[in-house]
Amino acid sequence: MSDITITIDGREVKGRKGQTVLEVCKENGIYVPTLCHWPGLSNVGACRLCVVEVEGSNKLGTSCTMPATDGLKIRTESEALFARRKMTLELLFSERNHYCPICPESGSCELQDLGYRFGIDAIRYPYLFPSLPLDVSHPHIAMEHSRCVLCTRCVRVCSERVGVGTLDFRERGIAQMISPDAGLPLGESSCVSCGACVQVCPTGTLFNKNTAYLERAATAGGAHSAMQKVSSTCAGCSVGCRTEVCVSNNRVVRIDADMAAGDAGILCEKGRFSLLQDRRRRLTRPLIRRSGRLEETDWETALAHIASRVSEVVAQHGASAVAGIASPALPNETLYLFQKLLRAGVGTPNVDAFDGRDLRVTRAATEGLVGAHVRAKVEARLSELDEADLYVVVGADPTRTHPVVAAAIRRGVYQRRAQLILINPRKTGLTELADLTLQPRRGSDGVLLNGMMQAIVSDGVAEKTLVPTAGRGAFVSTLERYTPFAVEMETGVPRDDVLQAARMYARAKRPVILYGRGITRQSDPRLIASMQSLTLLTGHADATHFPILGLRRSASSTGAFDLGVDPSRLPGRQRFTDEAMQRFESAWGRPVPTPAEFNANEFDAKAIRALYLLAGDDDLPLGEEFAERLMETEFVVVHASHASSLTEMADVVLPTLTWAEQSGTFTNIDGEVLPLRQAVPGPAGVWSAPEVLGALGSALGLEAGCKTPEAITEEIAALVPEYAAALAEGEGLVRFGGEAFDVRRADLRAPDYFREV
Repeated sequence: MSDITITIDGREVKGRKGQTVLEVCKENGIYVPTLCHWPGLSNVGACRLCVVEVEGSNKLGTSCTMPATDGLKIRTESEALFARRKMTLELLFSERNHYCPICPESGSCELQDLGYRFGIDAIRYPYLFPSLPLDVSHPHIAMEHSRCVLCTRCVRVCSERVGVGTLDFRERGIAQMISPDAGLPLGESSCVSCGACVQVCPTGTLFNKNTAYLERAATAGGAHSAMQKVSSTCAGCSVGCRTEVCVSNNRVVRIDADMAAGDAGILCEKGRFSLLQDRRRRLTRPLIRRSGRLEETDWETALAHIASRVSEVVAQHGASAVAGIASPALPNETLYLFQKLLRAGVGTPNVDAFDGRDLRVTRAATEGLVGAHVRAKVEARLSELDEADLYVVVGADPTRTHPVVAAAIRRGVYQRRAQLILINPRKTGLTELADLTLQPRRGSDGVLLNGMMQAIVSDGVAEKTLVPTAGRGAFVSTLERYTPFAVEMETGVPRDDVLQAARMYARAKRPVILYGRGITRQSDPRLIASMQSLTLLTGHADATHFPILGLRRSASSTGAFDLGVDPSRLPGRQRFTDEAMQRFESAWGRPVPTPAEFNANEFDAKAIRALYLLAGDDDLPLGEEFAERLMETEFVVVHASHASSLTEMADVVLPTLTWAEQSGTFTNIDGEVLPLRQAVPGPAGVWSAPEVLGALGSALGLEAGCKTPEAITEEIAALVPEYAAALAEGEGLVRFGGEAFDVRRADLRAPDYFREV
């Protein structure tokens, strides 16, 4: 955008074409009061506080809606403006029941702040005292209508950023108020519990009813209880939303979206509310099972017992009888030390993340398709969701697993008229929004994808079909069998719907395919290879990546994969070459075991005699089969922050810190390293995971090292140089290199799923 020059209060300042006057003022440090403006939302001029004087006009204009044009001259301060704004504030105070002493937002209320700023100590207008309801039907959010100033922030953020549109107005005049779904209580409405409305509310109208008065104590209690704000990253899923953790008296009382990171205050229910309300029983002392019961012990005894039992297993059955499984919701630094302990301290290659299979399936598909070792990220980035004109969601329900991704999809559908195709045997939270829903029988996803490609190749649904020379004959030959009729018989999806899906995808200009665990848990790389081939066939893939996005489970699923919590790769996604193994052996001072076929989801309990489960504060969704394997394992260590069914099956339980009590980094779905910063201290006597892993390593004869966070960072940076810059800064995008290739030259694949029928 080209620069413009405007004059504000006699001072020339620079702006950009397309900005409003208010935005130019903010960028240049010029204060203009406002209650309805919020970054990232449309401007409506509802509060009338940001009015300014314009040279050459006898009318006041709202600066939030006034375009900044070259040569414009305005005044933001004058006696007349002060009087006008003060009058507006007095009217706002008189219209509703603003009893600051009993409001949970007193001390952090924007209306209250403006009252102080304008010296309002009495109101010249009669108080109206309207009788308006209090809605506490929602599990997290209270709505006190008598405090509402009708700024419309909540309405706009719900519609424009969350894409739900639950909130709107009802009634007129003095009785006008915000209404969920045309009159329903908030708890019975279409609200998705993201809490964005709470964050943007300038008064105490919308507040977290579970912690609001804890926040009030923080703002009213003086220096001892002053609320501190810590910039961090949400541990809820792999999106990596930036957060502002609010702390009072060593307790987290509120979690907001970090506005410095953009996105207008969007988080999800888990990130904003659920992490505050963890009611699980906290573990604070190590436990050892004696005579069938778990009993408290000290750290030295617990760690010595673990080292002794692991050494016995190694001596009797070999190092491969020991395995470790980690939660990918842990910081990168902890994950790196965990795999180092298993590989160098114990000598076992059996180390995996709980969702490690998901990423290995994707890697196998990509490497099979391009015929090369792939370290670089070749999938879509989250930012592409805001530009897509078609979403194809396969085997996933982002409304449940990745709500911020679901919000991006809703925005695309409502604001840009993007289309949505769902491929899922079940109905999801996006079903009512979809242009087309395909419900294939379980296990028939591959047949459906081949059917779409067959329609594109044979039936002319695409204006332009790209079939690379490599593998053309076999590709077209295989697809011949996947006629619409045959696909309908196998999948149960009507042939017309298959053709329509193919047509929509082929004709889209910027489609993005999203897939979830409904695909990866089938452990079949061919399914992802079919999606990749679909993007190649239609020319949607570019030289560097496929427009496909796998929705990973946890905050650092990518980090676990990058830093070696994977039985088939070393840290840095490096293969077990002689050169790589020598480098790690030199750094660790121990031999590096060769790769293994270990799988956290399907390990053999008869072969694994000792198992170390590093769960952290992750509430792991363990199935019956995993529990049965755990019961059959001879010796089990569970390292967790809270008691659970998992700890009940352990022989040794080690307590650890929660997400709010530790520092480190996560690597999100985009491969971006994001900071996790300690907000509150942990319970007395609870060691951090790096401290425990270091002590266990020493007990197993591993050279003492990585005793400090700085030492851990330095070692990772030395062995995985792609992480060096990001770790040094505490954040940044990680870019892996590898063999140079153009994904558009990949060998198209159409696996013949019919052969298995």
